[in-house]
Amino acid sequence: MSECGKVKLWRNALSQFQKTTRYEGVFYHLGYLKYLLQCNIHRDGQLFTSFDIISVNNAGDCLNLELTVNETKDVDKQLTKQSSVTPPEINSQIGLSASSSPVSILVTNHPLETRFCSILIQESASVSNSSAIADSQLRDAVESLNGVTMNAPSVSCQLVPELNKSERRNAVSSVITQVSFLGDSVTVEYIVSMAADEVWDHLSAKYKNDLIKAIRSDLEDLCKQSPSYFSISSNGGKSEFKCKSDSVKNNAHTRQAILTAIDKWVGNKQASLDEYGSQ
Repeated sequence: MSECGKVKLWRNALSQFQKTTRYEGVFYHLGYLKYLLQCNIHRDGQLFTSFDIISVNNAGDCLNLELTVNETKDVDKQLTKQSSVTPPEINSQIGLSASSSPVSILVTNHPLETRFCSILIQESASVSNSSAIADSQLRDAVESLNGVTMNAPSVSCQLVPELNKSERRNAVSSVITQVSFLGDSVTVEYIVSMAADEVWDHLSAKYKNDLIKAIRSDLEDLCKQSPSYFSISSNGGKSEFKCKSDSVKNNAHTRQAILTAIDKWVGNKQASLDEYGSQ
C-alpha cells in the first residue's frame, strides 16, 4: 500500500513530538509532550476554529500546527483565528493547561504564501518566516529543521485526519485484510484504532466518534458489495465486523477472492495474494 501525501505529511509533523533511540523531535526536546489532534473551539455556541495539532509544554506555552496539502487554502485566515484562541478557551474546551495563546506554524508539502512561520516538508524540511516566532528557543528549534531529511520512521499510523473516502478506505484496508484472513470478528473501533495506531490516543473524543461512524458506513458498503464474505452487526451497542467464510484460513482461492473484494471496495488496482504472504 503506497503512502499518500497526507499520511506522509502527518507522520513527519508528528515525529517532531516524539523521541526514539535514533531521533529526538524538536518539539519533544522543548517539552511539548502533551498534544491533541482535531480539536474544536466554539464561541457563542458556534464553531470558531479547529486545530490539527495543538500542544502545551510544562510551562504552559501553547503550540499550534496547521497541516495542509491544499494549494489554494487561505492559510493566514485560519492561522490568525487559531492564534487568537485564549488560554481559558483551550483549557476548558480542549483540556490542556495553557498559559498563553498558541504560536501558530504552517506545515505543508508545497510552498504557500503566509505571514506565519511555515515548514515545507518534501524530501527534506525547509523553514520560512521563522522571525514570526517571538520565542527564541522555539524559533531556534524550528530553524534547526532546515535541510533535515523527513522520512518519519518513528511514527506508526496509516489512518490520519482529513483523508477523503478513498484514502480512508485504503488506510484501513490492511487491518481489514488481516482480520478477514484470520476469520476474526472485531469491533469497528478496533479496526479504526489499529489503523490509526499511535495517532489514536491523541485524537479528540468527538473526532474518534466521527471517524468510527465514517468507517462503519464504509464497511457497510463493503458488506453490501460482497455479502457472501463480510457482515456487520451491532452487539452491546458496538458495531462488529466479520469475515463470514469459515474456510478462509486454509483456502487460497477464498483468500484471493476476499482480497479482490477489498481492493474493489477501496478502488485500488487488484493486489496479489503473494503481497500478504501465506499467513
